[in-house]
Amino acid sequence: KKKFEDQTPSLFSKELNERLHDQDIKEDKRCLLVSGILIALKNKAFARSFKDHNTTKLLFNNMIASIVAELEPRFDYSDTVKRSFEWMKSHKGLNSDRNFIVNLIDEINIYFNGFLETYDYFDFISKFYVEFFRYASNAKSLGIVLTPPHIAELFNDLAQTNRDSVILDNCCGTGSFLVSGLRYMIKKSDGNKSKERKIKENQVYGIEKEQDMFVLALCNMKIHGDGRSNI
Repeated sequence: KKKFEDQTPSLFSKELNERLHDQDIKEDKRCLLVSGILIALKNKAFARSFKDHNTTKLLFNNMIASIVAELEPRFDYSDTVKRSFEWMKSHKGLNSDRNFIVNLIDEINIYFNGFLETYDYFDFISKFYVEFFRYASNAKSLGIVLTPPHIAELFNDLAQTNRDSVILDNCCGTGSFLVSGLRYMIKKSDGNKSKERKIKENQVYGIEKEQDMFVLALCNMKIHGDGRSNI
């Protein structure tokens, strides 16, 4: 059997989804957990120390603090971010086995850090959603509609997105359209680092009403290097 880091994103997502299901983590929380881990791992102190915490309580407190510190939204939504991750501290499955969460963080660190170095704008959060909710009979009742990546790309083609475009998605969900638009504009900036920075900081805007989706959009944009999210 291949090592997990050699698996395709689809297979890794599927197996990870099954493991989280076995821990009784509901569909609408699985993507938050994975996204939160990825954001927390951007914090060098957390990445060095997550294996050293003796209890899950200390681990999750540190993880949530690291997520808030790393996201740093332009507008102060730190309390909103905290609320979306507080459930981890009281979840029975996550807190009953410290080794499970430590190993999960370690595997995600190894797999996705290597993968994102090759595919900078791979919209993996939406891919996780597709994978997780494929098995969820109640996905429709949760009110989540996922935009396939090829549809997001099509709209950028139709809109003729370029390096000087300003993108606004007033119902951005997890940020699929924003990530796609960011990729288009960066690609058309011809390697001009000053222009890329301006695009990331001033040319991408999103609005989302639902709290957890809003936080996922912040995570998605942060992972894709948007600067400081205008969401």
